[in-house]
Amino acid sequence: MIFQIGPQGWPVGGQWLVPPSTILNGNPPTWNGMVLSTPMPMDAIAMDTAGAQQMLQWYSQDYGRLWPQIVFHPSVNRAAVFATVTSQMNWAHPTPPPG
Repeated sequence: MIFQIGPQGWPVGGQWLVPPSTILNGNPPTWNGMVLSTPMPMDAIAMDTAGAQQMLQWYSQDYGRLWPQIVFHPSVNRAAVFATVTSQMNWAHPTPPPG
């Protein structure tokens, strides 16, 4: 998973600021040897498919409002990522049959 920190930077632990445009990778992400808490901030850019899927999963509680705000790198197939994560959510929480 690869992420680029958004234009506001990312305050971590009240003491550190991960600078804007910093590229982070890994699961969990690390910066200067520190393991960072998750989820990534909303303005982080998911730079690969795995990162895009993870962003949607982190913000799945309020997907109707938050998902449209999540930014993916142009090389990430947005429709495919949404389809994959939506399918996973449906299997995890199936809708009961009518009747």
